[in-house]
This record gives sequence, C-alpha cells and structure tokens, in this order.
Amino acid sequence: MKWSAITMSGTLVQIIGIYFFVMGFFPVKPTLKGNSGVESLRFDCSVEYDMDPDPRSFLEKLEIQPQFHRIVLMVVDGLPAEFLIGRDKQPPRKEFRDAMPYTHELLLNKKAVGFHARAAPPTVTMPRLKAMVSGSIAGFLDVAFNFNTQVLLDDNLIGQLKRFGWRMAMYGDETWLRLFPDSFLRYDGVSSFFVKDTVEVDHNVSRHLNEELSRYDWDLLVLHYLGLDHVGHLGGRRSSLMVHKLQEMDNIVAQLHTSLLGDGSKDLGRETLLVIASDHGMTQGGNHGGASFEETDALALFVRKRPFLEYFDGRAFQVDLAPTLALLVGVPIPKNNVGALLLPLFDSLPATEMLRALEVNSWQILKLLRVRYPKSSCLKSICSGQKSIYKDNNEEIQKFCHLFSIATDAHESWRKSSCISTNTSCISADGEAVSKAYLSFLHSASTWLARGTTQKDSFLIFSGCFFMLLSMIFFMYVSWKIILEDYIASKSMVLLILKPENWITVAGVCGHALSFNSSSLVEEEQFTLHFLQVTMWCLFLRGTIQRLGCFQSMSPDSYKLLWDRMSCSGEHFKQKREDAQQNQLIISLKQAFAGLLVLITARLLRGWHRGGVNWTTLPDIAKWLEESDPLILQAFHTVSLATVYGICCWLILNHKLFFRLKYVVAEIFTLAVVLIETYNLRIHGGISSHADSFSIMIAQVVYGLLGGTVCAVLLLSPFLLQTKGEVVVLPGKNSGTEFQTCLNFISKVFLSSWCFLQFLLQKPVNGVPILLLLVQLIGSLIFFSLSGSALNFWLKVLMLYLMGSSGHMAMGNTNTLATVDVAGAYIGLNQHSIFLSGLLAFIITYASPIIHMLGILLLVSMDDIGNPIVDKLEGNNRFFVRISLSCSIPLLLSSVVLTSFTFVMLLMQGHLFIWSVFSPKYIYVCFTVLSTYCGIIINSVASLYVYAMI
Repeated sequence: MKWSAITMSGTLVQIIGIYFFVMGFFPVKPTLKGNSGVESLRFDCSVEYDMDPDPRSFLEKLEIQPQFHRIVLMVVDGLPAEFLIGRDKQPPRKEFRDAMPYTHELLLNKKAVGFHARAAPPTVTMPRLKAMVSGSIAGFLDVAFNFNTQVLLDDNLIGQLKRFGWRMAMYGDETWLRLFPDSFLRYDGVSSFFVKDTVEVDHNVSRHLNEELSRYDWDLLVLHYLGLDHVGHLGGRRSSLMVHKLQEMDNIVAQLHTSLLGDGSKDLGRETLLVIASDHGMTQGGNHGGASFEETDALALFVRKRPFLEYFDGRAFQVDLAPTLALLVGVPIPKNNVGALLLPLFDSLPATEMLRALEVNSWQILKLLRVRYPKSSCLKSICSGQKSIYKDNNEEIQKFCHLFSIATDAHESWRKSSCISTNTSCISADGEAVSKAYLSFLHSASTWLARGTTQKDSFLIFSGCFFMLLSMIFFMYVSWKIILEDYIASKSMVLLILKPENWITVAGVCGHALSFNSSSLVEEEQFTLHFLQVTMWCLFLRGTIQRLGCFQSMSPDSYKLLWDRMSCSGEHFKQKREDAQQNQLIISLKQAFAGLLVLITARLLRGWHRGGVNWTTLPDIAKWLEESDPLILQAFHTVSLATVYGICCWLILNHKLFFRLKYVVAEIFTLAVVLIETYNLRIHGGISSHADSFSIMIAQVVYGLLGGTVCAVLLLSPFLLQTKGEVVVLPGKNSGTEFQTCLNFISKVFLSSWCFLQFLLQKPVNGVPILLLLVQLIGSLIFFSLSGSALNFWLKVLMLYLMGSSGHMAMGNTNTLATVDVAGAYIGLNQHSIFLSGLLAFIITYASPIIHMLGILLLVSMDDIGNPIVDKLEGNNRFFVRISLSCSIPLLLSSVVLTSFTFVMLLMQGHLFIWSVFSPKYIYVCFTVLSTYCGIIINSVASLYVYAMI
C-alpha cells in the first residue's frame, strides 16, 4: 500500500508539473486589445484605438486610394506553392502544369503573380487562417485548439472589413464560421475533419458558385476547398486522385476569372481581386503540422485585370497577406500584424501612395516593437519625434531604430526634393531607394517579431520543472525499494552492481536522455532507440552463450555438488548430469533462436520506414510498396493480417484452461478479421473511393466485437476458471498459479484485440510492421521466460518499454506533427467528434508502446511461476511485487525522458529550432507519458480485478 500511495502521489505531482510548464512555456500569445483605426496613421507610438472610426475620415488621412472594391479569397487547403510556381527557380513538374493549364496561363501572361508564402509552424489550418487575416503568429498550443476552434478576438481583416461595411459570404471549411461568427451574409460550412471525403466536401462549395457570381450584393467571397488536403492525407502527393483534384481546382479558377475578371465581366465600376491561397503545404506522404519546407510552402497567388510588372522574387511570408490586402482595399492594418507589404501588388500606384503605404506599415510594426520593449531608449526617442537616436542595450532594437531612421530620413528628403514634380527618372530612382530602405526595416523587424511572439511565465515554468523532478524522485524511490528487496531476498545483492546488463542498461537510458540536447538527435531519435535496443539484445545473447559455455565446462565434482544441493541421489548422477546438460543446451538454443528472432525483426522494422527528418527522401520498404502496384501492397496487408490471426489463435487456443471460452473468443476474432479485410478491400482495394455508410458500419461492428470481447473476457474469466471441469487446481491452493493462469489468458486476448484494431486503423503499408512487432514481442517473452532468474524482472520490463519506444518510430512516426495519421482518426465515425477522433488518432500513433505495455502484462502472468525467491519477501507476495515493478519501471522511464526534456526545453528556449524541433517533440513526450498511464491503468485494473476475484 505504501508503494501504491507514493506512486499515485508521484503521478499526480507529475500531471501538475506538466500543466504548469505547458501553461508557462506555451502561453496563449499576448495581443494588443482593440482595433486599429485613424490613430494608426498618427506620428506617435500610442496604443490607443478608435472604437468606431469613420471610413471616410480614415481614407482621407490614409492618402492611398483603394485599388480594389471586391475580393474573392479562394483557399485551397494543403496546396503547395511549388505545384504552381515551382521550386528553387525551377518550373513546376509537368504533371502539375498539365493539371492546371488555365492558372499557369495566367502566370505566363503576367495576369497573376505568385509567392511562396512561408507559413510558420505548426502548419495546421486554424493558426494559419489566423495568420492570413490578422498578420500575427499564433501560439504553439493553437495546434491543440485546432480541433476546437475558438472565436478570433484579435484585430483582424475580417473584422475590419465588417466595420467598414463590407458584405461577406463564405462557403467551405467551417473553421471560418467558428473564428468569425455573425460576420457572413450567407454561408455553408463543411467539416474539415472527414478526410475520407474528397468529393462532396468540395461539391458543397462549388454548388453555390453560379448563384454567387450572378449576385452583386457581396464585397468579399471566401471559398475554402478541403478536398486536395484530404487527397494528400489519404495517398500523399503522388495519389492517383491528386491530378484530378488539381484539374477541378483549375476549372474553378477559370470560372472565377472568366466571370469576374474576363473581358465580358460586369464589375459595375468595382474592380475585383482574385486571391488563390493555401493555409499550408504537405509532405510527400500528404501530412502536415511540422516545419519542413514541404509543409510550410503555402501559396499566395493574386489575379487582377491589369498585368503585373516583370520584377518580383516570389518569396514572402503568410502573414504578409494581412497588411497587403488591408491597404489594397483601404482599411486599417490589424494591430498585431507582423507582416510586410507585398510590393508587386502596389506597382500601379503613384510613387507618393506606394511610399505612404510602406510608411503606414512601418509605423504599425514600430508600435509593436515599442509595446514589446517599453523601456527602449531609442524607440522612445523615435516616438517622441526626436532626431537624435539614443543608444540601446538591445542590439536588435538598436538595429531596427537605425534602419527606421534611415528610411524616414530618406522619405523626408524625397518629399522635399525639387525634382519631384518635374523629373520622372528622379522620382523613380529616389523613390526606389526609399522603398528599399523601408523594406529593409520591415523585413528585418517582421522576421524578428515573428520569432518572439510569446512571453513566458517564469514562475509556472520553474514550478513545473520542480514538480516533474519531484515526481521522478518518487518513482525512482519506489522502483529502487522494490528492486532492492527483491535482491536482498535472493541474497544476490552483488549482482545488482556487477551484472553488465544492469549498469549498461542504466547507462543507455541516461545517454538517451542526454541526447536530447542535440536538435539533430531529437530529429533522428530512431537511431538512438534502435542502437540501444540492439545493443541490449546483443548483451542478452552474449549472456546466453556464456551460460551455455560455463555449463558445458563444469567438472564432474561441480555437477555432483549441484545435484546434491538439489537432493539428487548419487547413484544415477552420471545420467542426471547428461540430462541436465542436454536440457540446458536445449534451453540455451531456444533462447538464442528467440534472441536472433528479435534482432531480425528489429532490423526489418528499422528498414521499413526511413523515419526522422533529414533522410526521409531516401528509399525504404514502405516507399517501395506505396509506389508499386496497389495489389502488391494489399497482398502484403492481407498476408500480414492472416499471419497475425494465426498467431493470436495459437496463443489463445493453446491455453490449458477456458476450454469453452477460448473457442468462443477464437470465433469472434475470426469474424472480426473477415470484417477488417472486407473494410480494407472496400477502401484501399478500389471498391469504394471513400468511406460510405456500409464501410462505416463495418468499422463500428469491429469496434463492438473487439471491445465487447475484451470486457467480457476480463469480467468472466475469474468465474469460469473456478467452474467445474475447467480448472486444474482448486481455489485456495496455489493461488499464485491460478492468478497467473487467468491473467495469462486475459492478457493474450487484450494483445490480440489491440493488434486487430491496428489492422483496421493503420495505413495498409503498416500491416507488416504490426506483424513484426507481435513476432518481436513473442520472441522477447520466450527469451525472458527461458532466462529464469538470469535476467531480473525489472530489466525485462525496462527492455519491453524501450522496445515499445523503438517500435513507435518503426511504425513511421517521427518527432514532427506531420506524421500524425489524421485519415485513420475518422474510421467508423458518422460525424465529427473531437473526443472520438482524438482517441483514434492517439490509438494509431501509440500502437507500439501500448502493444508492449500489454506485453508487460503478459510477462507478469508467465514470469517465474512457482519461483520461491519472491515468496521470501516478508509482507508481500509475488503478485504485488510483479505488478508494482510493471508499473513503477515504465513510470520511471517516462518520467526520466519527460524531466530531462523539460530541462532541455528550458535551456534551449532561445534556440533557433525551439518551435520547429524541440516543441513538437515535447508534445510527443507528454502524450507518451499519457500512453504509459493508459497501459498501467489497463494492467493494474486487470491484475487487481483478477486477484480480487480469485
């Protein structure tokens, strides 16, 4: 009870520590309140705002004539910019050009201009939409809020347009309706989370086009298409549906351009701007969320009637859309904007208005700097209108002050130039110099502001670190006490220090924790885990070979002493020695075979997915299968499912007890496997291109079968064990054996059900890795059961936990958010559910860790049956020792990783990759702790229930 209380206290303290640190390190971004108005045009750094600005008064003081009076914003979710404007000064690939000929023709004829609008991580929809309309970088935790979108209260372009009387309509992703409720005159929202749907989700947008294009009562039309993003999630960039979807988007662009900007269009004196944008890109596998070029390569393409000039570099940031669109239509720039103007869009303006636009943008950025650093002497001098710039302690702020002063001085000189009204070339040359000065300030300040948009709460951060360190000490104390008493009882305390497997394992765990200080090792963590796993198994095999050699080299006197201690009569000693030697040889050979099986499966798993970040483009087995004939991939998946089914039936039917129950379970599993294969043939075999009602029903029936079987077996097994004719021993005798026998059967059913569930949820290419993980686990358990007391129980638990972490990477997961399988998170769902879709995504992502946590439960049921060593523990029986170790060791290991990485986050908070590498990894670490909790709860509840019933 004492150990349980300390463990539960440590868990509670750890949860509190995680909450404190996350809230302190990843706060919701602080923002300036209110909306920009006329005050944004004044020559001071006041943060006051105008509650209800008069649009006419604002336009007069803005001194820039609006260029457009209508905007069509077409957002193609997940469209990489390189599909349309190429990459690294190379044109886009031929299949993409052929798929969107009309759009490419607009670019070639200079009727459109396109940009690689780099998106900031996390590259998911909601924070990227916020960046597009507010010009601000969202906090990192917005990736969590993406599943429960909140109203955007910050100053933003949609709110400004509404205050200036613009009438707006929206069709597509319902995220817009959640961010901007009561803003649209007409709307039709669709859910962005049914990624299996690639057809209806876009049809529900396009069906409104004809009616809206014939109307003249709107000023802003938002069209957010989700189908291309869904195609990416289902099959990646090379999906067979990708070209068709690009053609569909090209047809829509043609329809919009012809109707609104074509020669025969009727604009009623209101010029229209067509903006084609994407919220983020996608990886080769079709996912997003991380910070790679493929994921951040968003598109910003502008189409107008007047042709664009030749010069532009095609590089921009997604936040640049907000200030650009605001000044193009004559509304204030959002107060928290960190973006800079896209100057090619202003090429038709007179020089005075173009420079005025740059000046307004620069003053808005300077106000943000002033608020961020209110004590800055140089910013204070600028805002007070002083010509002399005081020196500032912050070199970056001093640099911005210097750049801003250069730009304003050049602008003032240009205004006073005597050639301004006479010499066009003078205007062009001097004006270009002024614009370059402004852009130099804007780009440097904008980039710096975008990197440092969050302020951290030091008290919460250090409190969280303290609580997590305290919880690790709790878990360490509990684990040490249990291990220590185990060694004292076995009178082998010296082995705790001298056995190489023990201290090398501890050193490996510590080395893994220390490796988090390197961003490269965080990105490529799969190498560290694979090396640690293989090294430990090589040590185990070395011990097996040594024990075999030592036994064979024993002298006759040694054998005689050994058998005398075992009360063996000396008359048949020679025969006994030969039998013992033969038995030990057989056991050692079995162990060696099991260990080699583990190493072989580990190597296959390592080569299945390349993993990591830096070498994902290199070939691996998964890529080869995905690029081959779909029938080959389906055949691998079917064979893997059949093999796992055979293994699971062998595990269950081979059980000595539960004669009736085990056959019922086997029949249920047979039905479940048939349904799983039917579902995969319909979805991945080409029978159905999307999840129809019948496929959804099949998935729901599988959920019911597997979940019902697990619950029924857990509840009924202890009672059926005591049923007449189904027990080997009577209740009350050898209770430890009864307990382990019942728990063994339950753990096998749990493990089998989890594997079958993964075959339903995982991508087809992950069918073989599931089989390999199961074979690897069984090989490990055979090796551990044959090792007896040669390997300590805590070391076996630790090894299974590390194998679960290594298998997590082998399933194609990385430490970037882009590898989260969003498509599988909606299998069997009729409608979007935050809880259910999040639960399914968690089950898919943490398949391997929980498989091995269930393997630990199976280890408890089969390890050291009848071993008298544990029975020597005073006040505890072997059940509580085994269960305590199976809980405390995983908790300790996850706590070591969590605590060490928390301190790494604290040390690396100024690192260049803090948001792109370390922060996503920290989210994974937290969810890994959650998966450990889940595994421990399952194991503890099952074990305690069976023990109580028996």
